[in-house]
Amino acid sequence: MAISLKAAEYCPHSPEEKIEGVCVLLPLHERNGWVFLIAKTHKQNSDSELLIQLLSDQIHRLADSFGAEANAQHRFEQFLGALNETLGSS
Repeated sequence: MAISLKAAEYCPHSPEEKIEGVCVLLPLHERNGWVFLIAKTHKQNSDSELLIQLLSDQIHRLADSFGAEANAQHRFEQFLGALNETLGSS
């Protein structure tokens, strides 16, 4: 049985358009798997938009760096560490 998943990522059309949530599904090409992010904020302000952008950037980095030989638990721990460091310095 073949299953095909499709994913989309919303990009605002203008700087005035605020992002309050994101859903990202990215393939892990060398692992025959997927990484995903679903996030929504309750407030529309610059901080919440920054948070959504940071999460999206970090999940793209995770997907790009996930090779065939990568240890999934170790990569996820690295992802969380980088995310915490980025959020702490923002």
